[in-house]
Amino acid sequence: VYPQWKYIILMSSRLTKEKDIPFALKSMRKLCARYSDVGMVIVGSGPEEIHLKQLVRRYTLEKQVVFEDWQDDLSSYYKTADIFLNTSRYEGYGMTLIEAGASGCPIVTTRVGVTYDLLDDGNNALICDVGDDSCIYNKLVSIKLVYFYIRRNITLF
Repeated sequence: VYPQWKYIILMSSRLTKEKDIPFALKSMRKLCARYSDVGMVIVGSGPEEIHLKQLVRRYTLEKQVVFEDWQDDLSSYYKTADIFLNTSRYEGYGMTLIEAGASGCPIVTTRVGVTYDLLDDGNNALICDVGDDSCIYNKLVSIKLVYFYIRRNITLF
């Protein structure tokens, strides 16, 4: 669906302030400066949509970030994505994290919602403290590098 990228980061949420998608876009700008084959798909809608699209333009990420309307069934997105990213400042639960994990999509997330009860950093997700931009960036890079080696059948050890 997105042949222009070799590596796809998926975000799916309401486009609201507490989801802190500007934080994700900041990491994306840094990631794209290093890797030109990375793209981000943001699935959702909400009051922050116009602001987020303006931020994408300001960061000159128009070729790396695509917005899709909210979907009731995200299974095809989870299967297409190389990673699911959640940068929320808080979550009541975090259903998209459960859906991503159930779909086998690797997860990078802030420590919110179900991360306290169901996710374990380094085991079934990569978890960062809320607002820790260097952690989010480093975990995105680490997964990208692992995928690079796996796809080329190169052993890491």
